[in-house]
Amino acid sequence: MQRGWPIAALACLLTVLAAVYLARGLWNLAMDDPSAGDLRMRWSAQRYVFERQNPYDVQAHVWTLQEGREPPVTERRVEPRSDLGAPGIVGDPPWAFVSGALLFAPGWPAVRWTYAALNLLALGGIGRWAWKQGRPFGWRGAWLLSASALALGAHSTTLGVGQTGTIVVALLAAALMLEERGKSAGSGFLVGVANLKVNVAAPFLLPFLARRRVTALGAAAAYWTVSSCLVWWWIETDPVECLRQMLWGASILEEADAGVLSLLARAGVGGPLAVAVLAGGTCCLGWWILRRLVDRPPLVAFAVACVVARLWTYHRVYDNVLLVFLLVALGVAFLRERSARYACGFLAVGFSLWTPTRFADGAGLATVHLLIWLAGATLLLRAKEASAAPRRRTLAPLRAGP
Repeated sequence: MQRGWPIAALACLLTVLAAVYLARGLWNLAMDDPSAGDLRMRWSAQRYVFERQNPYDVQAHVWTLQEGREPPVTERRVEPRSDLGAPGIVGDPPWAFVSGALLFAPGWPAVRWTYAALNLLALGGIGRWAWKQGRPFGWRGAWLLSASALALGAHSTTLGVGQTGTIVVALLAAALMLEERGKSAGSGFLVGVANLKVNVAAPFLLPFLARRRVTALGAAAAYWTVSSCLVWWWIETDPVECLRQMLWGASILEEADAGVLSLLARAGVGGPLAVAVLAGGTCCLGWWILRRLVDRPPLVAFAVACVVARLWTYHRVYDNVLLVFLLVALGVAFLRERSARYACGFLAVGFSLWTPTRFADGAGLATVHLLIWLAGATLLLRAKEASAAPRRRTLAPLRAGP
């Protein structure tokens, strides 16, 4: 029997798990009427933008009336449409409405089908990227990494509620592939587009900042500037007010956090100061680490960035899709080093991501997961360079594929 059979067996199990997760998520997104709630909110917000209304104005108007208070005074149209209702958006930056014009253009419910198709393309891109990361180690290694990247419980939840996380991760994976080829401008532009979900994608600018990729940072900034100016003009809202509304919306999400903020709140530490200190401290620490990893492969830098992204601000459990970069990086380290400790690290992070997200909502298990991800990142930083000769101390190497 070939010595690579455990790898193939695990890859086979993960393939089945991925098929179950993705089938369930896509069904909920495209067919199940009570699902796709987040998609409905973003679609409604985008319809208001198409009508040259500021969706934050509409949201503030509805919420203040519901609370029995006077709504903010403005000359802009703030009344909700009867067929759309309150958009329910929170924290979306202005440039998100530019990419949203493509993602949420069709009417309802046709947008559920088109959005499912876009997510299928994104999943294919993620699987292809992970396969390429494992290809140097043979077909079993490629299969393992591709299946492990698609078998995340968070994919199912993200698809089912109509979140953008899977699409964002696909954009970041494409940006990583461009950076590996030395195409910083295209890489930076894709990271800029991926910041339609800022709480997930913003820390992925840290590797470019640490490596002084001015072209990439400039491309992202140019996209944000042009897109924001277009949106500000279109909805007749000045930049300062738009920023204030975005921050107001983002502050609401702190109550629904499934990360460090929720742990701080349970310890009696909360409020805007805690949010600012956590975000600033985590990003500064991430930048300091990345500055010492400039000679490491971009995959390692993105793995560190994804852990920073999971820690730095509010998150829900479906945002765990971003940790695919840590998982694949640990898988590469295991396949290259053939060491039991990297196998344990890969499996530990994997089990935290392959289990259904409903098991990750409890405070105790969420804390365990955070510790696993931090331990996995620490272990990854000790991995040898990709150019180092494979080590065969503990586990037998895979037989090279065709």
